[in-house]
Amino acid sequence: MGKAAELIDMTRQIGAHPRIGATDVLPFIPLEGYPCRSASRWHGELARNIWERYRIPIYFYEAAATRPERVNLENIRKDNLRDFLQTRCVTRIRSPDIGEPRLHSTAGATAVARENF
Repeated sequence: MGKAAELIDMTRQIGAHPRIGATDVLPFIPLEGYPCRSASRWHGELARNIWERYRIPIYFYEAAATRPERVNLENIRKDNLRDFLQTRCVTRIRSPDIGEPRLHSTAGATAVARENF
């Protein structure tokens, strides 16, 4: 994520696929044979570390969602990045789950998911 934030400037990116950041999504899926109970908290720790280290805000989706409307990733990134930059982080309702209510200046935001454990 650090390298993506360093190399990708989302204010200059164009494309048809909706996205919210240089690292658009980070799905958290446990390895086979790994204890799922201990892994269930790691997505939150990782998300907090991302915020603290890179100042990239985090939105949780799927099983990690903190709000019903964020279970589906499409609801988080349904607009293009320009719309996201202009509207998504300015109100409390659209604030990230972790981080300040504004995007990283060049890396945008990241959506983090986890499997149902």
